[in-house]
Amino acid sequence: MIIYEQYRGIYGSPRVHQQLRRQGIRCGAKRVARRMAELGLRGKASMLGRSKAGVFKFFKKTANLRLNQPSPTELNQVWVGDITYLRVCKQWRYLGTVMDLFSRRIVGWTISRSRTASVTLRALKRGDPGAQAGTRPDIPF
Repeated sequence: MIIYEQYRGIYGSPRVHQQLRRQGIRCGAKRVARRMAELGLRGKASMLGRSKAGVFKFFKKTANLRLNQPSPTELNQVWVGDITYLRVCKQWRYLGTVMDLFSRRIVGWTISRSRTASVTLRALKRGDPGAQAGTRPDIPF
């Protein structure tokens, strides 16, 4: 199995069979698979997706500020914000929302072409003016 060793054990039986055919050696794919199995040779699977290490690093250094706090007991005690992305007319748009945690009601939202903290801040400023005037809820950002 020179081909297997030549490609550092990465090639499985389909690729080894393909290489043998290119070299003019006639043999069946099942025969190559059987011989590789008898010799204990297996190809290494390549990584199909990209690593998401950046996301995990972000969540390690950013604590959940609401994790150990009690749930709100009335309207407008706590508002939370989030940003998500939408595909609109073949272009990406970012939707920033602010939600009242007690009622689970969206109190403000905005759409932007860029994903920045100002998107959520604009949604916060557009917050529901009918929400008990004069009270600002705790905003954990």
